Amino acid sequence: MKLESMQRRLYGRYKLIIDESDDESAVRLLFQTGIIDPNQTEVFRMSDFSDDINNELRNVEILSTIKLCMETGKTILMVNTGRIHGSLYDVFNQNFSIMATGDTRKIFSKVAIGSKTVDVVVNDNFQCIVHINRHEFDDIPAPFLSRFQKYSLSIVDFYRIQFQRLSSEEQNIMNNVENKMQTFIKHFGQQYLYGLNDNTLYSCLLLVIETDENRQCSISNIHQSYSQLNIKTKRFIEENPGNKQQCLLRFILSKLIQIASPESIIFKLPTFQDKFAQSLFKNYFQYQEHFNIENFVRELIQKHENQSSYPITTDTHTEINTIMTTKVIIYTRTSPYVVGINKASKYQLFNKQNNNTFDENINDLAVIENAAVLEEKFRVFENDRNKKVLIIVINGQKGQHRQHLPFVRQLVDKTEFIFHVPAQQLCNSVGSPSIFLHGWDFYFFDTCTPGSAFHLQRMLEIVSSPKNQLKEPSKNILCDLNVLFDDCLWDFCSRTQIFHPQLSQEIFSDENAYEFYRKETSITKRVECLKNILQRLTQIQEYIVNIYHEQLSRKKNSSQNSYNKIYQISKDILCGKRFLGLVDSLQLHIRTSFTNFVSNILKYLANDYGLETLSKLSTDQTNVGSILHLIDYTRFSLDDDSNDRFPSPTQGIFQLVTHNAFILQTPLYQLFHQRIKTHADDI
Repeated sequence: MKLESMQRRLYGRYKLIIDESDDESAVRLLFQTGIIDPNQTEVFRMSDFSDDINNELRNVEILSTIKLCMETGKTILMVNTGRIHGSLYDVFNQNFSIMATGDTRKIFSKVAIGSKTVDVVVNDNFQCIVHINRHEFDDIPAPFLSRFQKYSLSIVDFYRIQFQRLSSEEQNIMNNVENKMQTFIKHFGQQYLYGLNDNTLYSCLLLVIETDENRQCSISNIHQSYSQLNIKTKRFIEENPGNKQQCLLRFILSKLIQIASPESIIFKLPTFQDKFAQSLFKNYFQYQEHFNIENFVRELIQKHENQSSYPITTDTHTEINTIMTTKVIIYTRTSPYVVGINKASKYQLFNKQNNNTFDENINDLAVIENAAVLEEKFRVFENDRNKKVLIIVINGQKGQHRQHLPFVRQLVDKTEFIFHVPAQQLCNSVGSPSIFLHGWDFYFFDTCTPGSAFHLQRMLEIVSSPKNQLKEPSKNILCDLNVLFDDCLWDFCSRTQIFHPQLSQEIFSDENAYEFYRKETSITKRVECLKNILQRLTQIQEYIVNIYHEQLSRKKNSSQNSYNKIYQISKDILCGKRFLGLVDSLQLHIRTSFTNFVSNILKYLANDYGLETLSKLSTDQTNVGSILHLIDYTRFSLDDDSNDRFPSPTQGIFQLVTHNAFILQTPLYQLFHQRIKTHADDI
């Protein structure tokens, strides 16, 4: 007995959602807006891992669960389930049969489960929603499409619905913000904003609209919309806190430049008015993190990690509630470090001196072959209270890896404290879309290699004020100094010849100093000894870096020349002439000059057994600056205009000597003695 035509019309065709967002945002928004009841809906999402594509057992498992939903009257939402659509042919077509006994009736439909076709009871409340992405639409056969009521949904559609519920005054504000942001994107260049598509801006606009219990909408309070990751940008956003429209505009602008590369910011800065360019520069390079992955993770998992929001005191001593961000996608350039990040130990990934602050799980999607393995890794992470960070590495250069991203994000949405790193090419067309909804945040990182932000702060000072000479050395180095000095130590030790008389070990209080001055010590061992000494003297490393830049700034037109060089490097990267990022390109440019500079300083420090007494300064570093200023740096070569693509190795041998045999002198004693003698002769 067939279902009567009247009953069939009342039942209605099932629904086909055509998602315009390319990241399945329509699915999340259907739940978020209450169109679909999460308590009455079962979501089925199939993965594209190699082991799952032809996994008949997994297909049977999903079909069995769908059968149960049909019988109990739940709504099913099917995402990426094309492999089992053939088994549900009669269900989609509503080829129902009816069995009536007296006043009761049952509706049946055939479902192919494995090698068998079974009759399944269809509850009157059962509904089916099939989700497809817009780019899949043209490849779907017309007969399949004709079975459904079709709805094309985009983030713009959801935004327009919310927009209509705003007051007329707030609609004017949102219109002005939307128009100004469209102008900014057109001026800045969509190709320089990673993952930007037609929905990105409207996802940001949706972020600032809140809905009350009566479905009425209003613009949210921007002053209470910060997370632990962007609280520093409050100084940029609320430059004029009384101007609601300006605050809203800058809030969205700050979101968008999170996905901009640093070279694009530098390249575009001259096209803005000076005041705005200066504030935009500070917001990107000082208030946001785009270079140091360790600092970023520390901000991500602050001490209030078990709360969805927490109060924080700002620079103006105002306490605000900060929203916790737990899901982040970082776009970064593909590099050997990122590719091998899953094999890196905690000592390699983060500063080993601070590694006890947090613990992490690292998983490379390239070595995962089925969904069950990935789901198990998520379960292990959820159940391990010691693990606070979960890193998933996806190689965006490979299409089969990139297509797993929606499936991974679905798992992430069920978990907390996720730190997600797709390794992408610097090419907007291959990246996943940046949609700032459902608790997800997006950032572009120039590099993820620890300690690689080589001389970054000093260079940024040059960029921010190219016409002004640098006056005071910076005290806040944005890199791991121990990593920074590695090349210098190897260069110095490989060029060093020891001419000191051999002293007995009893004379030395520092075993590292004794081992360094032994003529039989290998270069590797000598580097290790010198590194152990300098690791206790971080202040002396900071002074050396600052003195280097101070000497550079004294060169004629040094700041302007450095700015021009950074601008040209940025331009070359954007034009495809360079394949390294901004930080790595700057590091390569300055490497030879800095290495030679540090090696010459180490020569003075190592003369007269100076390393023995130098190690004692670890308890009192107040006079480090005075000691280093005894050196005449004008004699050092600071040629930073060498071929930065293929820097030639530094030439020359360092001969360590003693001016007073068998006497352990203080560091730079001979230079101090010469300085006193010079002053005495002048008198």
